[in-house]
Amino acid sequence: MYLDRVRKVLKSFDENNKRIYIKELQKIMRLKRKDTVKYKEAEKMLDRFIARKNIVAESLESLLLALDNFSSEGALTVLKGKGATNQISWKDKWCTFIRAYRWPEEIENHFDDKLVVDETIKTFKNTTNFCHHAKKDEFVKNLNLFNQFLQIKLENEKKGGH
Repeated sequence: MYLDRVRKVLKSFDENNKRIYIKELQKIMRLKRKDTVKYKEAEKMLDRFIARKNIVAESLESLLLALDNFSSEGALTVLKGKGATNQISWKDKWCTFIRAYRWPEEIENHFDDKLVVDETIKTFKNTTNFCHHAKKDEFVKNLNLFNQFLQIKLENEKKGGH
């Protein structure tokens, strides 16, 4: 009964939402396996699930996690019998990340201060503006280079430098 609800929702996706969902599924599978997962492989797993063919528990978990990433209602809402049509915006994903991120204990209380929050927001804005590029691949490359730059201080501290 519960899995039928999930199948019904996944089957109802239009081509665009199905493509976006499969990309989310691909990311989840990649993280779980720690290797490359082709789009076609993720699509095949989705099709097998919808067609009621045997799948392993890990695959079911990946399908549900991808549904959580895809829809603002998430997998639990679908299991309870409601739809999953509202795709999560990048802002919602960012908020989810911020809520889930475990800040170092010694700075957690700093975020009670509006100045710290404001400076953190400015840092995010400056980073995205600095790395901005119309092409996604270039934007990701710029973010990667910027993160490598930030890692210099951390690497020096690990080596005993200041």
